[in-house]
Amino acid sequence: LAQTIEYDGNPAVHLILDDVTEQKSMADKAKLNELKLYHQDRLTSLGVMAAGIAHELNQPLNTIRVITDGFLFGREQGWDLDLDELFESLEMVSRQVIRMTEVIQNVRDFSREDRDRPLHDVVANHAFNNVFLMIGRQLEAHGIEVHKDFAVGLPPVRADLHRLEQVIMNLLVNARQALDRCSRERKKIRVSTSVKDGLIRIEVSDNATGIPDDIREKIFQPFFTTKEAGMGTGLGLSICQSIVNEFCGHFEVRNNEMGGATFAVVAPVGRLA
Repeated sequence: LAQTIEYDGNPAVHLILDDVTEQKSMADKAKLNELKLYHQDRLTSLGVMAAGIAHELNQPLNTIRVITDGFLFGREQGWDLDLDELFESLEMVSRQVIRMTEVIQNVRDFSREDRDRPLHDVVANHAFNNVFLMIGRQLEAHGIEVHKDFAVGLPPVRADLHRLEQVIMNLLVNARQALDRCSRERKKIRVSTSVKDGLIRIEVSDNATGIPDDIREKIFQPFFTTKEAGMGTGLGLSICQSIVNEFCGHFEVRNNEMGGATFAVVAPVGRLA
């Protein structure tokens, strides 16, 4: 704050200076703690879905083993080598290795510790595909039907890819756990993306038991959970809300026509769309 005053009959400038070093240091520490919390929550989600990730890798490994064991058995039996069949099988092995590499790379990227990174234009469909590449088999193993309805040519949102994946992962983990606790004969998760009036809509729905009216206002509060002890920290949705707020979005929550819950992330279209 500065102003002109008179001092001893002469014009002078009166200055007031505040030292904000301590406030800035505290703000930096708070931001670092927030990033650590994001990272811990991400690792928790991966831990919950670890069996699904193992299954994603196990299937291509089994394919590779069947192919190689077949050729080794043929050699023992003295079969003639068919070069066309050999190269066709090698192409299949190569595709399976690429698939495993993609799964491993996605897990590495997802689990990487956050830094204070700038936001970029991110297509939500790509974020969904990356998450399903990691945990899609886990949902199948729990008897859950997954229905996808992704908008073609979806514009991007201004976000961080791995944090958007974290939000999607959390919503899918919650939906899977809700379905595990219910007695539905057919368990379903429906995911969709759409755009209208300059807003991107990202939805995850299930046909579990929905959200009771008396707790709907509490679900984004830190440490609030309806899960059994050891099944959750109560921070997942709170962290998701903080992440969505970062890219100027918000959550909409409702009980759907399937009898379960729908969580929607609504955010403005990115700048390059």
